[in-house]
Amino acid sequence: MVSSKDMAPDTSGYVSSFIKNQFFTKLPTTPKDIDLSGQVAIVTGANGGLGLESARHMLTLGLSHLVIAVRSVERGRAVVSKLQTSNPSAKIDVWSLEMESYQSIQAFVQRCEKELARIDMVILNAGVAETEFSLTSTGHEKVIQVNYLSTVLLAILLLPILKAKSPVGVTPRITVVNSIMSTYAKFPNQNKRPLLASFDDTKVTAWDPAERYNVSKLLGQLFLSRLADCIKPEDVVINMVEPGLTKTGLFRNLRGIAGVILNLIKSFSAKTAEEASLTYIDAVAVKGKESHGSFIANCEIHPLATFTYHNPEAKAITTQLWEETLDEFSFADARGILQALSNSGLVGLVKTPVSRQRGGGAESSQLASPPRAGKHTAPLSSLPGSRPPFSSAHSVRSSLRLYRCEAFYLPRTSLGVWPSLGGSGVDAAGARSQSVSQSEKQVEKPVEESAGSAGSVETAETA
Repeated sequence: MVSSKDMAPDTSGYVSSFIKNQFFTKLPTTPKDIDLSGQVAIVTGANGGLGLESARHMLTLGLSHLVIAVRSVERGRAVVSKLQTSNPSAKIDVWSLEMESYQSIQAFVQRCEKELARIDMVILNAGVAETEFSLTSTGHEKVIQVNYLSTVLLAILLLPILKAKSPVGVTPRITVVNSIMSTYAKFPNQNKRPLLASFDDTKVTAWDPAERYNVSKLLGQLFLSRLADCIKPEDVVINMVEPGLTKTGLFRNLRGIAGVILNLIKSFSAKTAEEASLTYIDAVAVKGKESHGSFIANCEIHPLATFTYHNPEAKAITTQLWEETLDEFSFADARGILQALSNSGLVGLVKTPVSRQRGGGAESSQLASPPRAGKHTAPLSSLPGSRPPFSSAHSVRSSLRLYRCEAFYLPRTSLGVWPSLGGSGVDAAGARSQSVSQSEKQVEKPVEESAGSAGSVETAETA
């Protein structure tokens, strides 16, 4: 089977893609011979939407031990009884995971190493889509932090554990929820140096909700496809999945005409979460080594984002992203982890020179390195790049444009926008560590199937 990298780019347009995938594509049922008895699975953001439904599907396939990683342990525990009916004999744990916190991610991984005898499957489903710009405690913009940086870090830290704990003859798998909208990322700051920091200041890279989501998924594709080159598929299979437009509570906070339009679109075109979650099961339990490093849509291996094929600078930009990302994760010795797992010696792992300024003698972007986790205590509103709340008119326009951060585009509406559509929608980050201070608990946003305060949309995952 041909991998995503070896395929020709997908040249179909927005409308044709949407119509084909939402109206003329029927997802295959899970093969009857798939038996998950004795296996252990982790699903992030599994207290609703696609995460919850994929967890339920795995339990019906005989899964013996399920760990759902959520920001709110209380909300996670609330769905256990519903899940348990699918497999009364299964063990179901609810663990804390805050995807905005590197410390929480490390604590979660340490718990996996200490408490789980084996890990067969991991679905990294948690993610966010935001209508307003904000920075996390790491100093990075929230969408890039959760959808890209934290997701990639979690994958890297889990790799050696999955390999070490896998029984002889069993290949563990990590499936990362991605999006076909990565193809439509404009990536205007691709030549800024440093690259990651350029997302953290609206004076350097203008804030565009739809673009930010799309590019967060593009970054994931660029990094994960290269990561797969460093990992033997016999050790751990890594793939990415697109669930498509799904009926969940994803954009329930949208009001007015924006909410009306989205609900109308979903009413006649979206799949149910139960149906769309079959894409997750296919990627993590049915697909095998042939899917390593590939992007899967409609349960078939699909080409990567067109940026990979048409941009002559794509290789250099991917190297820049790779190096800056591993530098960001130096506190966790990400390079050392990958070096130990690499199937090609030090190729791609030894630090290589990368540009710190624009090529061709262009002026440097003059960006400061982003603060590391826990290094700043200033309110987010006082940090560089923060901005006041949008006006009502801007909020409506931004909300409509945010539809583009989902699965596919529809024909232009009477409002002159290209609404895109949504995947799942749940607990974006999982649950905050129980050791957080009381003050942090007071400001924690309640997260449900598609939670978020006004002006934000938190999902797990929107594809």
